[in-house]
Amino acid sequence: MRRRVDEDLRSGRFRRSKLLPILWDLPSQTLFCNAGGTAQEKLLEIFERTFELKLMPLSAGSVALRLLEPKGRRRDYEDARPTRFVHGPEGESQQPEYPWVMKGAEPKDFFGNEFVLWLWHQAEANDGSLETPAGDVTVFFDRSLDLDCAYGQTGRDSLRAEGASKMPEALDALRSGKVPRKAGVIVEAAGHQFHVTLGAEPLSAGTLKLPEVEEAENPRVLFEERIAMLRDFCRALDGAFEAFLKVRTSGSWESQTHTIRKWIQHATRTAQPVAAVA
Repeated sequence: MRRRVDEDLRSGRFRRSKLLPILWDLPSQTLFCNAGGTAQEKLLEIFERTFELKLMPLSAGSVALRLLEPKGRRRDYEDARPTRFVHGPEGESQQPEYPWVMKGAEPKDFFGNEFVLWLWHQAEANDGSLETPAGDVTVFFDRSLDLDCAYGQTGRDSLRAEGASKMPEALDALRSGKVPRKAGVIVEAAGHQFHVTLGAEPLSAGTLKLPEVEEAENPRVLFEERIAMLRDFCRALDGAFEAFLKVRTSGSWESQTHTIRKWIQHATRTAQPVAAVA
């Protein structure tokens, strides 16, 4: 692969080079990388030319299909429509549009926005405790929260503060029809605590901070310990999304939606201001 990269650079095919760390998890047939946009497009191209294998970018919608289809529930995936958590600006009959999803490649990526909102509700109403196929997971919301209007009318909010999810601005945003698109969260799983910025539609883990390895005999052991923790985090996130999807595609989702609607209305009325931080 190094030889091919050198040949491409000498030929002028790529005028600029950029190194991107990747982790190829062979057992799960998954490639982890922080590439996005043009960098991701180049990665897909180079990977296919080098290994004659095609990478398929994952997102909330495509992951949902991968989980549901083997269970014979593709129809649940196809029939899914965005949930209305609050009345739209034009009234109760207005349905959310998720304009950023409509512009994307995966029409069911709104699952990701609903997943993060569901996590937010679990953090507030159930102390963040989740029972998942990967074991018990606990989720806390941290210092950042980005929300966007599911109706495409009231714009986007970006909040940065201790307890951002408890800010009156965050809860007012929910009441106005906004949903989370990105959130800083703390995930406790497998005896570890992970700090991460969770992207809703791509189910991405930005700025993931792994726990410190307290004792490592050599750099190889340190590397293997960190890889093991990364796998623990991925299992926890996948397990949390699978737990959400189980509820989302069941007959109990209507009841859950009603509970979330009541939570949004009540929390908005009782929220207390918190101090913003840089």
